Amino acid sequence: MGRLNAAIIGALRMDTIPEPLDSVLVRWQMDPALGARFGEVQTLLEMKQFAAATALMDGLENTYNLRERDLEEKQDMMGLFALLANLDANGVGPMQLDNERRMALVNISEGWPTHAGIAAQNLLCFGYGECASPMTGGSLEPRSMLHIATQAVTPPASISVYPNPASTFVTVEHHVATPLKDGYLSFRDLTGREIHRRVLNSSPGQVLWDTRSLAPGVYSVELYNGAELLGSQRIVIKP
Repeated sequence: MGRLNAAIIGALRMDTIPEPLDSVLVRWQMDPALGARFGEVQTLLEMKQFAAATALMDGLENTYNLRERDLEEKQDMMGLFALLANLDANGVGPMQLDNERRMALVNISEGWPTHAGIAAQNLLCFGYGECASPMTGGSLEPRSMLHIATQAVTPPASISVYPNPASTFVTVEHHVATPLKDGYLSFRDLTGREIHRRVLNSSPGQVLWDTRSLAPGVYSVELYNGAELLGSQRIVIKP
């Protein structure tokens, strides 16, 4: 059931105009696994349904036996909800944080690498130049990390993009089940010219791409493991 759901969700996200978030949400809701709840929460955040996302996290312990790391993931998620909801209510974008809100993001990013913590670290690195090396060492670029929602349910190779259409940045989620050897993401314009490349040191994970300097139009991102093309997604950049 989980693998089928993940395959269907991947197919739904390929139809990006308009992005079928309601359909994606329904598919996550059909999967009873704990990991699917984090996928459901992420979709609710994309829809800016902060109250529903908070209620879902609040009710996790009524349905699941949460481990210590699950509880830490929940706590970080709740902190991220509160911050994003506050920003939305005040008409402030995630790249316009004052010092107090930025420090709240820093607090979420610290400790064991939860999904919310990785999202916070990517925002800090992308928007404010405050980049932390992965725990295993390596580049100071926004790091690729495991997406909890897809850890047990994602098919052998997949790639998804959100938000899509986008105007400031996009998140690219990737999953490669086989060992990476010269893995990378290739970003291309409509003519097929490569305009950006991001090396992948591990997978599953997610990468943040700054699109603010791009002209409006259609672009694509391709997932490679060595010379093998594993998947691609269309990206629409709007004014």
